[in-house]
Amino acid sequence: METEENPDPIIIYDKYANVLHPGEYTGGIIIKLQNQVVKMIFSDHVVINEFFLDISGLAVGLRQGRAFSTEQKLHLNSFNDIIYIVRLTPEIIKEFDSARFSAIYPNIVRLLHTAVLYHNPGSKLIDHLDFVAGEILHRPVAILKNHGIIIGDRLVGDEDMHLVFYDCIIIGGIPYLKEKVEESSDQNQNDSLSKNHENQGIFEEEIENNNHESNILISYEHFMMFPIEQIETIFLLGTENF
Repeated sequence: METEENPDPIIIYDKYANVLHPGEYTGGIIIKLQNQVVKMIFSDHVVINEFFLDISGLAVGLRQGRAFSTEQKLHLNSFNDIIYIVRLTPEIIKEFDSARFSAIYPNIVRLLHTAVLYHNPGSKLIDHLDFVAGEILHRPVAILKNHGIIIGDRLVGDEDMHLVFYDCIIIGGIPYLKEKVEESSDQNQNDSLSKNHENQGIFEEEIENNNHESNILISYEHFMMFPIEQIETIFLLGTENF
């Protein structure tokens, strides 16, 4: 595994690209796991080297079909469950924060406790999308089947399973997002397509300049439609941890 020192990496760890940048990191850090219980962690402090990983942050996952989000401190001596660890750039965080709706904005469904809206691991389907069709849902987080993550401020869906994430950060592989741009073109969403191409070029260049060895793409979108077939789980984060 490559353990080259990098003073400001975007991709801290990538299991599939065999990448590890040891160090102590703070700020907006996203950790994707392949654990059956904890799906991802929002962290503001990570210490990592080739021997261990210390994480402090908000763990989000499913336990016996019920969603949870809890503050945790973890010390791991194995990277078996970690798929990737990435840092969000200040520019992406600023764009995301500037477009978020005010907490007092009306007509938005806000939950007190974190809940699972949709979960399709291949068995034991959980699907509550029909019950909230047309509603504006607050703080959606989606786990994609290709290990990508969507962190949104708002989500709106309809009875035909068209899901639109607004003010969202997308973390995933470059081939997947290229496929989404092509699908948008097929659906004649020319305005969205143009913006996706522009953002994709910007962030691909950013990743290539800082992390030649990883194919993970991180981008910000004002809105993005995703087909339900590409999504494994959708959480709605509650206000208990915010």
